[in-house]
Amino acid sequence: ATKLVEAKRFTEKLSGDATAKLKEFQTELDAHGKRLTELKKNSAERKKSAMMKEAESEVSKAEELSQQVGQAAEILTDDAKLMSLSAEEIRAASQQSLDAEKAANAALAAARKFITARQIESKGKDMSAEVASELIKYQTRLSTAQSELGKFKKLSGSVEQRLSAKRV
Repeated sequence: ATKLVEAKRFTEKLSGDATAKLKEFQTELDAHGKRLTELKKNSAERKKSAMMKEAESEVSKAEELSQQVGQAAEILTDDAKLMSLSAEEIRAASQQSLDAEKAANAALAAARKFITARQIESKGKDMSAEVASELIKYQTRLSTAQSELGKFKKLSGSVEQRLSAKRV
């Protein structure tokens, strides 16, 4: 705009040429500005999509490991099966359950850390409410997996008590 005012101060011929060129440049600049805005928007969408896929992956991995703990501890839930096993088999099943539990706890902690970091990041960047609600859903899923894991932890903790009851 200020360049147009300056261009009008020139002689008529130069002023007309300069004004035409400046308007041409201005329309070109506007077109490039729109293109830049569009690219930024598309980039933000791709970044959001990638972040959500990664969060889903982290949560699914933690849930899967939590389910594996359930499968490993399944033998410990049935007292009839437990009493039919030898003490060594019971200890091995208990150890397998504890190992699976450690892996699941590590995955849950990593997923929770990832999601918390993304929530903090999204607050700083004014991400959409959709992203925030998805992250909250993922945290809820992690909490559910954590509570399932807690049940199996109590179960594997009582194995020694049940084993001593078997001896008696």
